[in-house]
Amino acid sequence: MSTRAKLVKKRDLIIAHLTQTKSFLKGYDVATQRHLVSVRMEKLEGKWEEFEALQLEIEELEDKDYKAGVTADASKEEVEKRVKQLEEKEQQREDMMRRLEELYYELLSWIKLPDNTGTRDVRSLTAPLQPGLKHVSW
Repeated sequence: MSTRAKLVKKRDLIIAHLTQTKSFLKGYDVATQRHLVSVRMEKLEGKWEEFEALQLEIEELEDKDYKAGVTADASKEEVEKRVKQLEEKEQQREDMMRRLEELYYELLSWIKLPDNTGTRDVRSLTAPLQPGLKHVSW
């Protein structure tokens, strides 16, 4: 497996972890699983930084591949094809980053409680996504 493929797999595992956390929060049993909210919070806190670091490494590898693929003697069509590929990849990256950011802050809004105890039923709260954004009611 290539270095890029390993990085993409690690990045995808972070996205899967966030999705699993969201599923847990939507359906956990307050009476028996309340303590797991704080555990999930601890695991969630570093995921954004980890994701960004992996994404940066992936992009650096892709930049090297791009530079290696375009030579001084490349035809106009080859250059245009590479530019279009880059634009498509950039759009995909932006879409993924936006979805991940929305999911990450949505999860934080569910977990970060006013008293930060992680012991309340987060499904019944009105919690801010981020300062300045709309509130979410459950």
